Parts: sequence; C-alpha cells; structure tokens
Amino acid sequence: MGIASWILSHGEKIGVKFISKFLWPPATAFTLVIQDEKLLAVRTDDYLMLPGGIAERGETLKECAIRETREETGIEVNIKRELRTKAWNSGGIEKIFYAEAAGGELSGSWEGKPEYIPLNELEKEDWRRNRDVDKIIQQVRDK
Repeated sequence: MGIASWILSHGEKIGVKFISKFLWPPATAFTLVIQDEKLLAVRTDDYLMLPGGIAERGETLKECAIRETREETGIEVNIKRELRTKAWNSGGIEKIFYAEAAGGELSGSWEGKPEYIPLNELEKEDWRRNRDVDKIIQQVRDK
C-alpha cells in the first residue's frame, strides 16, 4: 500500500494535512460543472482548466473543491459525487467531483477568466495537464 492509499483509507483530513505539508504534488480537488450542455472552465493565456486547487490545512477535498470553484469562478456549487481519485507516485492526491451550480455570477480571479464552454467544442481546446475532459464527462453521463 502506497502512502497516498494509506492516507485515503485512514481519514482525509489527516491525509490532506500530511500531504500538503510534506509531499509534492499536494492534495488537490477540482469540480466538473455542466450547465445547459456547457462545461464551467477557467481560461488562462495558455490553456483551460477545471476550477480547483490545493487543499488548505484542515480542509477536506470536497470543501477544497467548493471553495476553489467559488474563488476562481464566482459560482457556488453543490457537490453531487466523486468522479475520480488519482494518487500520484510521489504521494499527492487529486480528486475530481461532479457538482451543480447553485448560484453566484461568473467573476474572474488571478487564475484566469471563467466561462462556460459548449461540450461539443471541448476537444478544440488545450487543457492543463492534458486532462481528458471528455472521459470525465462520460463518467457523469454513464451514471
């Protein structure tokens, strides 16, 4: 059992605290928000990214995803379910959650400009970390 697997099985708050302090990449969480056949994303000069980021001390990854989405896009979300967990070889953990928009208005941050991208245009875009967004969206549709 790797360190990331041990942390996931022994409590997320303890694990996030440990990972964020000692390991890189740290514990991170992102949201996938689909509204009217459009995906919420943050556009930078170089690429698009899902809203999300690094967990703060004492925060669960679900709480992190909600906070980061609000900070980066202005949109409040309700998490519906976890879509994916990735344990990095170095010990960091990444979770992606499916969420629904629950209010707020699009507003940018230093991270970039939030926008809703039509689902049929996603493959034309460059995604941070070469993220396979189509496969993640398919997970939402399959359930």
